[in-house]
Amino acid sequence: MTPEDVDQTANGDGNTQIGGDGNIAGRDITTTIIQGVPPSEHARVLAQLEILKEKLAIALAADRDDPSEEEVQSAGEAMEAAEELEEMGAELDAWSYIDLGDAAELRGKMIFAVGYNREALRLFTHSGDREGEAWALGNLANISRLRGEYEEAKQFYNDALVIAREIEYPKGIAAFLRGLGNIANAEAHREEAEQFYEESLVIEHEIGNKKGISSNYNNLAVIASARGDLDEAERLQHESLAIKREIGDRPGEALSLNNLGKLATKRGDWDEAVRLYKESLAIKRVIGDRKGEATSLSNLGTIKRKRGDYDEAERLHNESLTIRRQVGYRRGQSYNLNALGQLVRMRGDIDEAESLHSQALAIDRADGNFRGESQELYRIGDIKMERGDLVEAERLFRKSVRICIENDIQLRNWYAENGYTDPDAPWDFPPKEDET
Repeated sequence: MTPEDVDQTANGDGNTQIGGDGNIAGRDITTTIIQGVPPSEHARVLAQLEILKEKLAIALAADRDDPSEEEVQSAGEAMEAAEELEEMGAELDAWSYIDLGDAAELRGKMIFAVGYNREALRLFTHSGDREGEAWALGNLANISRLRGEYEEAKQFYNDALVIAREIEYPKGIAAFLRGLGNIANAEAHREEAEQFYEESLVIEHEIGNKKGISSNYNNLAVIASARGDLDEAERLQHESLAIKREIGDRPGEALSLNNLGKLATKRGDWDEAVRLYKESLAIKRVIGDRKGEATSLSNLGTIKRKRGDYDEAERLHNESLTIRRQVGYRRGQSYNLNALGQLVRMRGDIDEAESLHSQALAIDRADGNFRGESQELYRIGDIKMERGDLVEAERLFRKSVRICIENDIQLRNWYAENGYTDPDAPWDFPPKEDET
C-alpha cells in the first residue's frame, strides 16, 4: 500500500529561494542587454525584452508548489523569448538568468534550470556579488534535491550557507538550513532534520518572516508525524495554518488543510479526512491550482479505497491523473498510475495492472525517483510471481532491493520477512507463503 499523496511534506515546504534584487520586471537592464547588438537590431531586441519581462512577471508570481496553467505556459514563453534574445546577440544579466532558472523549474525543465543558474553563478562570482552567488547556489541545491541528488544538493546548500553567514544574511541562512533539513528528512535522518528546522525557525522568528515560520512549523509537523506523535504534528500544522490564513496565503492554507487531512487519515478518522481534503480542494479550485486539485482528488481516492469503494477510488485517481498529465506533473502521474495498478489488480485484471505499474516505472526511471522505481519493481515482480514467471519475479525483486540499499531507502517489510535483504546472496525463492 502506498502512502497518502500529499501536496508537500517536509521534503519541500518553503523553498530555498530567498530573494535578491527583484525580478527582471522590476529592473532596468536595457543598457546591458543591447551591448554588442548592432544598432539596427536595437528595436527588435527591446521589443523581445518586453515580451520576456511580461511573461516572467506572470511566471514568477506563481506559488512554486501550486502554479496555474497560465503561469506554467508563461514560463515556457519566457524561455523562448530569452533564447531569441541570445540568438540576436543580446547579453542578459545574472539576475535575469536566476529568473529564467525559476521559470524553467516551474515548467519542469530541470536541465535548463541548472544551466540558467550555473550561468548566473558564473556571472555573480565574476562580479563579486556574494548575495547573488548564495542565491544561485541555493537554487542549484534545490534543483539537485528535487532530482534526488542529495549529496550534490548538500554541497550546494553548505556552500550557500557559508556565504550567507559571511555576509550576515539571516534570511538566506534560515532558508539554507531549511533546505538541509529537507534533505535530512528525505534521507530519514529525522533528528538531524528537526535540528535544522528548529534552527531555521529561530532565525525566521528573529527577522519576522511569517512565511518561513509557517513553513518550518509544517516541516516540524511532518517530523512529529513520522515519529508517531500525531498530537504534536496536528498542533504544529494548526500553527502553520493560522499564519497562512493571517497573511492571506491561500495556496499555503490549502496545503495545511491537506496535511491535516493526512493526519486524520493516519488516525483512521475518515470523515474528518474527507472534510479537510474537500476544504483544501475547494480552495484550489477557486485559485486555479490545477496541480493541487489533482492532489486532493488523489487523496480522496485513497480514502475511498480504504473504505472499500473501489469504483469511486478508481474514478478519482483517473481524474487526478488526467489533470497531472495536462500540467506535466510527472511524479504525481507515477503515484496515480501506481494506485490505479493496485485497484485494477484487486478486481483481477493483472494485465492492466502490469501495464499501469510499467508506465509508473518508466516515469520514475526517467526522473531518477529511486524510491518510486524500487516500489514499481516490487509491484511488477509480484505480478510476475502470480503469473508463475519466478525467474523474472526474482530478478525484479533483487533489483528493487539493490536500489533500496544503494540509495539508503528502507526495505519493504515483505523483503525482510522472507530474508530477501541481500541482492547478491542466495535466496530461498519463491517464499513459502505468497504475500503481497
